[in-house]
Amino acid sequence: MVRQNWYDIVPHNRELRIVMPRQKPLAGVASFLSCHDQQNADLVLSLLKELAFVAETPVQNNLCHDRALHDRHNPQWSVGNRMLIPKSLVLGIQLILRGLSPGSLVKFTWCYPWLPRGIMNSNGYIPRFQPQIVSLELYTQAGDETGTGRSSIAEEISVDGLVQLRHLTCLVWHGICPRRHALVLDTCIRQNSGTLERLDLRFSRRAVDRTPSVARAHDRDPVEFPNLRMLTLENVPISESGVIASLLSHPSGVDPWDLNGHGLDQSKWKEKELGNALVLSRAR
Repeated sequence: MVRQNWYDIVPHNRELRIVMPRQKPLAGVASFLSCHDQQNADLVLSLLKELAFVAETPVQNNLCHDRALHDRHNPQWSVGNRMLIPKSLVLGIQLILRGLSPGSLVKFTWCYPWLPRGIMNSNGYIPRFQPQIVSLELYTQAGDETGTGRSSIAEEISVDGLVQLRHLTCLVWHGICPRRHALVLDTCIRQNSGTLERLDLRFSRRAVDRTPSVARAHDRDPVEFPNLRMLTLENVPISESGVIASLLSHPSGVDPWDLNGHGLDQSKWKEKELGNALVLSRAR
């Protein structure tokens, strides 16, 4: 592993992990670029199989909201997802993404409370140039998820490009807003039901509190998940089109829908609780 202050490179796995520290979110991108001339940077990026952008610490989940309150009229910041985003950071991220070889990524990870447009929206970089990825992990919890009282930004995050991903074996998303993301998430899961091995969905708590408790578990045909090995659900409100209902067959302690045995055979699964989350793993 090649480790610098704000980025890590794992040559064997062709993995690059860029950290966005609290005080200087551009530091990870800048550190990587400063340590490589353009030719070397292009070579490293073109060979990558895994790319991750991550916050320095969980405390950073409040960073964007705090800056939004104080820097709203600063021209160096760009409005997005109700937050004020440093334009230099957006440009730096775009520079990294443009250096990748189209069709080369296997895994993409984003761990930050806001997700800039241009990454996962319908015309974003991942669905346009890396639709073959098999692992997608999004951690977009906002400050309110810790009970601070701040307003959620989950509703503003655009991930419409999810429907263009059809080869996922792993889908992790923490910070889902059911009102904003239910349809696109449902479509994505249906399209990848035959290949998914791990599914980890954790909904925004405040968004769940505002969502009517209405179940429509049988609006469409049940979905089969023949390869699923690990399922984690947290704060699940409803399944407006039934795909999550198809995942469950009345596991103990979770009974938000009237199910008729569709989905997983509970006898083949082990169940445990992890905090507020329900975790199911296929029994060996």
